[in-house]
Amino acid sequence: MLTTLPPTPAVASRLSLDAGALVHNLGVFREIVGPGVRVGCVVKGNAYGHGLLEVLPAVHPACDVLDVVTAQEAATIRAWEARTGAPRRDVLVIGPVDATEAVALAGLGVELVVGDPSLAGHLPALRAAGVPPLRVHVHVDSGLSREGFLPETLASELAWLREAGPVVEVVGVLTHFADTEDVTEQTWARRQLDVFHQGHDALVAVLARRGRSTRIQRHAAASAAALVLPESRIDVARVGIAAYGIWPSRQTRLSTRLVHGEVPTLKPVLSWRCRSQLVKALPAGAYVGYG
Repeated sequence: MLTTLPPTPAVASRLSLDAGALVHNLGVFREIVGPGVRVGCVVKGNAYGHGLLEVLPAVHPACDVLDVVTAQEAATIRAWEARTGAPRRDVLVIGPVDATEAVALAGLGVELVVGDPSLAGHLPALRAAGVPPLRVHVHVDSGLSREGFLPETLASELAWLREAGPVVEVVGVLTHFADTEDVTEQTWARRQLDVFHQGHDALVAVLARRGRSTRIQRHAAASAAALVLPESRIDVARVGIAAYGIWPSRQTRLSTRLVHGEVPTLKPVLSWRCRSQLVKALPAGAYVGYG
């Protein structure tokens, strides 16, 4: 007699997401940064591999800003909001975009980080499209030496803002720390913070000369800095890997105890479980497996 198997094989292992843990972790950071500081959640890289669409129902109402790297990730969030009726959250694209993507982001009301003069090349496309102003955050290179403008060259490298007119609106300024995770003293990070403030002042001067608003958001802290460097919690904190219950490093955990007197509980969001094949008792000294 033939036995019919189910159409799909039995699941040998499964990944599970704990939405409550994600909400808890963001709540920990909201309590740490205090009132008046907005909490951003980084959902780049498919939410650090957890699944962007899978985490959105939990993370969307629990944060103020969603940070992504690509225009496609931002469009996915806007489509999910439209499909579910969720209110629009601020969405910030941290990575580079081409002219077509810049136009799309402006139309979607998504904000963009600008860390080099390449956006100047997208101005004709933005004008021709007739979209709302593209809202941008200027990246200050305070010592990581990747993206961003140096404070001393920021004014000259943003000269294109003069011709941008109303198609670009500067709404923020940010930086990123080089190494808050792997040390227990933050001398270099504090030096970076000083440079960031210089960059902020340089940008405000540029905006004032152009007759533009100088009321802009400032953000520097990611997960580790938000925990261990209180002065970096300015207007927004960008919570990344820690939102998913993973400590940035052992040093961050130790420094957090020094700063707060205790270590807050971060709960892992993802678990991977499989079915056990066998459990058996063996005598002491028994060998297991090949060889």
